[in-house]
Amino acid sequence: MKKNLLKTLRKPFLWVLLLFMGIILLPNDWFDLTAPPTPTQQTQYHESSSSNPTKIATKDLPSRKGLPEGFTERKACRVLKIIDGDTISCDLNNNGVIESPNEKIRFLQVDTPETKRSKQNPTGKAQPFGLEAQAYTQKMTEAKVVYLEFDKKIRDRYGRTLAWVYLQAKGGESVNAGLLKLGLAKVMIYAPNYAHQNEMDAIQAQAKASKVGLW
Repeated sequence: MKKNLLKTLRKPFLWVLLLFMGIILLPNDWFDLTAPPTPTQQTQYHESSSSNPTKIATKDLPSRKGLPEGFTERKACRVLKIIDGDTISCDLNNNGVIESPNEKIRFLQVDTPETKRSKQNPTGKAQPFGLEAQAYTQKMTEAKVVYLEFDKKIRDRYGRTLAWVYLQAKGGESVNAGLLKLGLAKVMIYAPNYAHQNEMDAIQAQAKASKVGLW
């Protein structure tokens, strides 16, 4: 009788134990922006839709002096290397050395075709318009001083800095938007960085309508 009772209770007990362990081990998606990334941090991303962007929290951000809600001041740095269409290396510490991974700048809200071997591109051959996207980014930023504008989450899971890249300290069009306008990139939203989403969606829609680049 006891053996039968233990067998009956064993399955429910194991399910409850697994559920309890899952809750304890659930990762926290909200990262400290000032802390270096850890291996457990995951970047959430999805292709942009027409839904309304989530409002960005502005508490505890540095003075913005008229910049859009959710943004810090733009940070100037000199571009040291072009990695591909949506990634550059920028001298954030002004010492002339690329200090990976945080000095690798991953453009916010855009994704350009692959030019090198990767999980998304196992053949290693440049995908259509990948080299064109890289050439555009090179033309716009190589060896120049650019101005980085950040959103709520500053680093991705690889430790790269997430930013909009501008050629002016104030105003102007981002290189990110320029890539979209020419059809050399697609909109990709990294949660929780939703600022500029409506603008980027509109630029992509216009590129699609004009059938340029990837479209």
